[in-house]
Amino acid sequence: MNRTFARVAIAAAVLLAAGGCRNPFDPSADIELTRLEVTGNGSYGGTSIVIYQTELAGPTYAFGDWVVTCRFTYKNKVSAYLNSVTITYTDIDGNPVTAYKAVGGRTFKITFRIPGVRDDNFYYEGEGIDSSLSLRVVDLKVIEELKAPPPGSKVIFADIVLRGQDDNGYDLRLEGRIAIFVYQ
Repeated sequence: MNRTFARVAIAAAVLLAAGGCRNPFDPSADIELTRLEVTGNGSYGGTSIVIYQTELAGPTYAFGDWVVTCRFTYKNKVSAYLNSVTITYTDIDGNPVTAYKAVGGRTFKITFRIPGVRDDNFYYEGEGIDSSLSLRVVDLKVIEELKAPPPGSKVIFADIVLRGQDDNGYDLRLEGRIAIFVYQ
């Protein structure tokens, strides 16, 4: 029994040293979405996009005011990249909304490289590399949904999924949600 345990412990240590990740059985554990925050010009740094009815009147929209920054910490010694973003929009009951519901959300390709952690990458929140990526969550199709009847205050949710791989070929996935409010 003790020999079997020792063999398993040695095999796990070899996998950890060779792979560079902290958890060789779950490489996605090496990346953590620490915060989603609204960082546009009119934001307060919170987790909700607030749009006033007067801003929806058009003919131009302040898309720069409705930017979401995804902040994450990467803890793997192996470099990685994020290569796609999917944003699905739902109402308060979880039903898909906007014109994107027919195609399963709004998906687009990105290229975001994350360097591997060196031994001297220590930060106040723990070991790892802190990084961020900004996304424009509100576009014309979202505006059309927000302007659709019934008029008045509304809320929809944007579920954001970032996908990628580390250099060893293991998949990475980050998920978060932000609310989009319309006030009269």
